[in-house]
Amino acid sequence: RTQRLLTRGSGMGRHIEYKSTNFLKAWWLRRQARIDALAEAIPPDDGPFFTGGLPFVALFVLACIGTFSSAFLSYRHVLLESQTGGVGESFLCRAQGNINCDAILLTDYSVLFGYFPSAFLGLIGFVFVLWCAGTAVFNERLRKIAVSLLLMYFSTAMVFSSYYLYVMKYKVDYICTWCLVVHAVNLISFVAVLAVSIKNRKKFLLRE
Repeated sequence: RTQRLLTRGSGMGRHIEYKSTNFLKAWWLRRQARIDALAEAIPPDDGPFFTGGLPFVALFVLACIGTFSSAFLSYRHVLLESQTGGVGESFLCRAQGNINCDAILLTDYSVLFGYFPSAFLGLIGFVFVLWCAGTAVFNERLRKIAVSLLLMYFSTAMVFSSYYLYVMKYKVDYICTWCLVVHAVNLISFVAVLAVSIKNRKKFLLRE
């Protein structure tokens, strides 16, 4: 069908289509040559897969800590919002000076779009990280995809963490220790995923 359209078109149209087709073909051939050269440059002992399973084990452990922290914050948020009477103080985050998790959970900053608790968003995110990291530990062929997904996720998570750290420092008079744990997990995980990505940057083009 393309050939028919080219025949009916003007000479200039045929020239542009021909040049465009040659450009795409040349780009594809250069890309394949680069992939083949990278494959030959990688030592045989390095293995055909993107990276080992150890980074994902570490990410899984960190995600477990983040999941517990965000789950606790989600539980306290629901408890504080659903009880009309007084709610007892949690032994996991006792109020002491400006350290008060419950006080922060009762502010408007703890809710997104007016009704969605931000702690729930963190909990969903860490469940996603558990799934990615756990799958990558046992499935070598999914590690490259897992690293790509986790890099995008933790890049976004760092934006949220930076915002909430700013809120704690400049907008409210309280510090949430479990929030700090979540932000620390996000930071450490982001650095770990970024390090793996940079170390294995040449392998992103390779076929598994």
